[in-house]
Amino acid sequence: MNQPVKKKIFISYRVKDTQAATGRLVDALKQHFDEDQIFLDIDKIEPGLDFTLVISKYLDSSDVMLVIIGPDWMAYNSERNTYRINEKNDWVRLEIATALQRNIRVVPVLLEGASLPDEELLTEDLKPLLRRQSYEISNKRWKYDSEQLIEFLKKILGQAAKPAPKPAPVPAAPKKSKTVYWLIGGAIVLLGIIANAASENNNNPSEPIPGQNESQVQHNNTPAQQTPAVVNKVQEQTADLSGKWFDPNGKGTYVFQQNNGLLSLAVYAVTGEQTGEGTGTVTGRSVKIQLNLSANGMLIPSELDVAVSPDNLELNGHIRISDNGSSYSEKIHIERL
Repeated sequence: MNQPVKKKIFISYRVKDTQAATGRLVDALKQHFDEDQIFLDIDKIEPGLDFTLVISKYLDSSDVMLVIIGPDWMAYNSERNTYRINEKNDWVRLEIATALQRNIRVVPVLLEGASLPDEELLTEDLKPLLRRQSYEISNKRWKYDSEQLIEFLKKILGQAAKPAPKPAPVPAAPKKSKTVYWLIGGAIVLLGIIANAASENNNNPSEPIPGQNESQVQHNNTPAQQTPAVVNKVQEQTADLSGKWFDPNGKGTYVFQQNNGLLSLAVYAVTGEQTGEGTGTVTGRSVKIQLNLSANGMLIPSELDVAVSPDNLELNGHIRISDNGSSYSEKIHIERL
């Protein structure tokens, strides 16, 4: 029986721009796709081979190209006052231009705070790149953003998730010897004797210590009076979060529904697909919500802990994401639509 043809991903990047970040992203991709599905020139091109022919060959079998764009993707040359991306022999330009001509799906991936260049700075063969929907991976939310990109790639490549590795068997606890059980039993009996003796002492009236008069004994047995705590009755008015909010970094929208201090939240990606939901509370201007985020077909438990700005237009705080037994916290900023 013929094996189904694996669809492939072509990674286009500039070494001096995003080599480390691209390597990090490729490592994440390899957790979900086979290595022969991912083309990264530094890994695939053997010494002595014609770079042009190899690139053309892999583009022929690629279904999607990720164009990794960092702050120096255009590679400005101050001596010539030109950009390397516009040179005819620039390999990054040739890769992208060829993919666009062949109508391969091209996705610009923005890293390290980069943005798409202005149209007038690019050559005609690269200008169609600016009409392709880009995707941003923030350093602050790297894990979540990269997982969302991986989920998107799986959908367009029609690939199911790799089965998760089976957890290692937990070794059985060693059997306790009879000596251990005897020691435990003896300790329990001893504790019982001590507790019984303490109970008898408490039932006997306090006897005066030699040299101590009765008034002192009565004074010592009188329970101390506690000063009542002062209760602050001033309560801050509960903020109203009802409605739509958005992440200015383009990570999606948040829809709150509120009933007094109770909240429900739905999270949507920029594509309109729901990627999370949860419930929580708002006390004054403090908001705490237990979330379940969806990534790669799995639910990731998360906790949103934010504060409402005085003008009720912003939410600032942290989101704690738990994944595979570990957790990490990232800053989050949301604005009202």
